Amino acid sequence: MSKFLLKKTLVIGTILVLLGMVILPSISSINNQFAPLKNSFSKKVKFNPFKEGWEFRKMITINHNDVVADLVNFPVLVRTIDYDLRDKAQDDGDDILFMKHPGKAEQLFHEIESYDGDSGELVAWVNIPRLSSHSDTKFYMYYGNPNCSSQGYHEKVWDSNYKSVWHLAEKGTGLRFDSTINSNDASPKDYEGDEGVDYGKINGADEFDGDNDHLRTGVSFDYDYRTISFWINTDIKPSSDPNTILSQNAHTLKYGLIYANIQSDGLHAKAGGEGPGEEFIFDININSWYFVQLIRDHNVTRYYVNGNLIDTGNSGDIGAEWYPNPNLVIGASRYYDRLYDGIIDELRVSDIVRSSDWINTSYNTMNDPLNFLSFDSEEKPLQKTLNFISFQSFLEHYPMLEKLLTLLLL
Repeated sequence: MSKFLLKKTLVIGTILVLLGMVILPSISSINNQFAPLKNSFSKKVKFNPFKEGWEFRKMITINHNDVVADLVNFPVLVRTIDYDLRDKAQDDGDDILFMKHPGKAEQLFHEIESYDGDSGELVAWVNIPRLSSHSDTKFYMYYGNPNCSSQGYHEKVWDSNYKSVWHLAEKGTGLRFDSTINSNDASPKDYEGDEGVDYGKINGADEFDGDNDHLRTGVSFDYDYRTISFWINTDIKPSSDPNTILSQNAHTLKYGLIYANIQSDGLHAKAGGEGPGEEFIFDININSWYFVQLIRDHNVTRYYVNGNLIDTGNSGDIGAEWYPNPNLVIGASRYYDRLYDGIIDELRVSDIVRSSDWINTSYNTMNDPLNFLSFDSEEKPLQKTLNFISFQSFLEHYPMLEKLLTLLLL
């Protein structure tokens, strides 16, 4: 064998040894490590999913043009139909998780509202710690781990000012669950089992027949500062009694009257007190979706539709009159009559005044999630290793090997 061929053989052999020493063990550890539940249920943790048994990831980019201002702990809607998820994630989506950065990073709290393993359709809410209006925010979705338990933690997606979040995605006659830590689940009344429908604005929703079905929350919201938001799609504009979307009584000096209903001239609402507070009126079209926010800011009420401030008024006096039921009712009046005919989706109650920036961005992420964010192509661990570690940079970490190769090539 010539001296040149000997050197060439030694170089190739050395390269193969290096690949075997570094890359192959990495692949082995990725494939063989058991993936424990990483969410501590008390705080976020840092780890590298690729080293804990996850096999795939995709970068998700939030369009900063749809973010009105910088926001903190904002719940972003992640909605997609992904064939890679269908083929590689667990059937129930338990292995789907979201990370702040690639590599070793902070896990983001998320809630899966629904996941269809047959189609890869995912509807999830992810708490983004800092959402920028100046540059695109990027985070990462991992999947493809058959050994892990659920990575979701829905209570931490919603900040402590959310008192109730009802997605209304359930089917049948069972409870409509509150996703916040408060567990203010709503009880269906006179449901026949067909109220839960798939054609809500976000995902599933409840369709009220205007006859007798409604929801009782058993919760009273008794603060001067509040924000109530919901999506509606109305079937009719009644010519006589209003169709009530939601209602809460006045009850002692702590409670203010809250209601929203549909009348012949459109949407009527009030977020103020039992007194001469101003009522909000807004014309709507039937069979169309509207995102509505009712805000009481102590002595001021604000009303938003589809992210836009429509009206501001005086909240009126705080009432002291007793009514039979001080709790929030969905789909009916406080007397369980004047029932709503149409669809209600994603009803939320906060005990603070949400800013116009928060409201507008909330509308953007829910109204058009496909424009609000985008998905990059699938990545695997080996791809990332080869993309980010060049052979030269590898040699810089091992100077003795670099000297050896230099001598062999002389």
